[in-house]
Amino acid sequence: DRRGCLDRARESQMTAPPSGLVPYLLRTVKVGVRATFLTVAALMAFLVLPRETEVEVATYVALLVVALAGALAVAFLPWDQLFRSGAGMWALYVWSAGDIVLISVAVAISGGANSPLFVLYALTTVFFAASYPPRAQLALLLFTFACFLGASAVAGDIMVAEMVTRMAIIAILTFISSFLTFELANAEQALGQLRQSRLLHDHALEINDNVV
Repeated sequence: DRRGCLDRARESQMTAPPSGLVPYLLRTVKVGVRATFLTVAALMAFLVLPRETEVEVATYVALLVVALAGALAVAFLPWDQLFRSGAGMWALYVWSAGDIVLISVAVAISGGANSPLFVLYALTTVFFAASYPPRAQLALLLFTFACFLGASAVAGDIMVAEMVTRMAIIAILTFISSFLTFELANAEQALGQLRQSRLLHDHALEINDNVV
């Protein structure tokens, strides 16, 4: 069916996206880099403003430096060439996985399962749900779960109800973001076909008028 065809098309984009998708992915990278800069700024404010949560300051600052350096490196990569060579998607996957690891370390040093920084997982989740094919989304979702469980274990804060609830929220967010992205792409495709049909119809009418 139509959805199945689109899903298979998205699966084929695991490594080499079609040329028509490259501009979207390039814009996605730019948005991701800007979002990282804004997130680092917000996390720096979290460190200096009055707060109840205790954090390991040295480790926290090191995480911010690594995140900022990573975003700068990503910003200067030749993404157009990478996407057209088939390496771009893998570079995106590595970037997302690295961000998830950084978030998990931040969670581990700020309370584990009860960390207020858990919400940062929402950023990486929306990003990969809106940009990656289904199998990559599933892999990164499971990776997020594993990292969150590891962060909670390191913090010594294994609270089953809270952890299950939070992981369920991330899973639901993945589903909603992926579904809306799919529906938007589907709607844009249908709109493009409608415009093309109208152009063909208008052209046929013009030819008919000229003949008459």
